[in-house]
Amino acid sequence: MVLTNSWSTTIALDEEQNSVVVTQRKEIEAFRSSGKLPYRIEIVFPYKGDSLRMPLEEDAKSIGDIEEALRPSMEKDKLAILTGNYLGGNKKYWVFYTRNVDAFFDRLNECLEEFPTYPLSFEVEEDPTWEEYSLMAELSSPSDDV
Repeated sequence: MVLTNSWSTTIALDEEQNSVVVTQRKEIEAFRSSGKLPYRIEIVFPYKGDSLRMPLEEDAKSIGDIEEALRPSMEKDKLAILTGNYLGGNKKYWVFYTRNVDAFFDRLNECLEEFPTYPLSFEVEEDPTWEEYSLMAELSSPSDDV
């Protein structure tokens, strides 16, 4: 299985009608159908946003720095793959699918040990059919490919 760097981005609205940038990884059906990544872990980074509830410069930089470190660390041996993210409504969500929850958090702690402590929260679900990925796909259209 080859992990590509093909993404689709669109704008959606959350429950409170805030604009949310939705970015979803494409060309990962082989990973989805393999059954090897049955656990979904969402990492949530709350931030104080501007009037549109998008991150201010300092938080935008922190979000970028975290993602730059996190993605290659988790994906280097396919312990987990980043399937998408949401940005808006004063929160950044990273959505990963992993084969091992404990190993995921061990690696996450190693990856983030050089960073300041952030108020991250986590949602862990068994999701062998990748329902969240399907919901995210419904928000994207083929014309949104980047």
